[in-house]
Amino acid sequence: ASFGTWSGALTLGAGTPRWGNFLALSGGGSGRFLDTPEFEPMHDRGNNSGVFDRIDWKPTERDSLHLNLIAGRSWFQTPVSYDSAALGQDQRSQIRNGNLAFGWTHLASPNAFFSFVPFLRHDEAQYLPSDNPLADRPATLRQERTLTNAGFRAEGIYTHGPHNLKAGGTYWHTLLDERFSVGLTDPLYNAVCVDDAGNPVAA
Repeated sequence: ASFGTWSGALTLGAGTPRWGNFLALSGGGSGRFLDTPEFEPMHDRGNNSGVFDRIDWKPTERDSLHLNLIAGRSWFQTPVSYDSAALGQDQRSQIRNGNLAFGWTHLASPNAFFSFVPFLRHDEAQYLPSDNPLADRPATLRQERTLTNAGFRAEGIYTHGPHNLKAGGTYWHTLLDERFSVGLTDPLYNAVCVDDAGNPVAA
C-alpha cells in the first residue's frame, strides 16, 4: 500500500542565553512519486530532500542577529506508457532551490526599534531527455529554467505614548533565465498531407 515509499527526518537544537541553532533535515522517496492512475505505474520513481538551519546570536543587549539557510532538491521520472517503455524512454525532472535570509534588529531606545533583512532565493528546474534522443517519441525535449530573487527590507518603529510611527521599504530584483529545446524524432508526426501517389509528406 505504500508503493515503495520511504521518508525520514532529523531535528537538532542547541543554544545558550546568547546564541542558538536549530537544524532540520528531511528526505523521502517513492516508487509512485507523481501518483499516476495506473495500477502498476511505470518509470515513476522519485526522491526529495531538504535542510533548514536557523542560527540566532545576541552580541549585545540591544542587537540581535539571525540567519536562515534553506536548501531543497527533488528528482523524479516522467511516467511512460507500454509503447514508450519498449523504446527505452527515460525522461526525468530535477528541481533545486536555496534560500538565504539574514536579519539584524537593533533597539535604539525603549521607544525606537530598527530592523534590516537582506535575502537571496534561487530556484532551478530542469527537464532532461532520454540519453538516447530517438527513444523519445514523437519529440525529445529539454528545459532549463532559473529564477533568482535578491533584495532587502528595512523598517523602523517609534512609539511615544499612544502614538506609533512606522516607516520602511523593500527592494528586490528578479533574474530569470529560460532555455528550451525540442527535436522531432517521429518522421510521421507532422505528416498531414499526401502526394499524388498517396504517400505522406511533411506539411
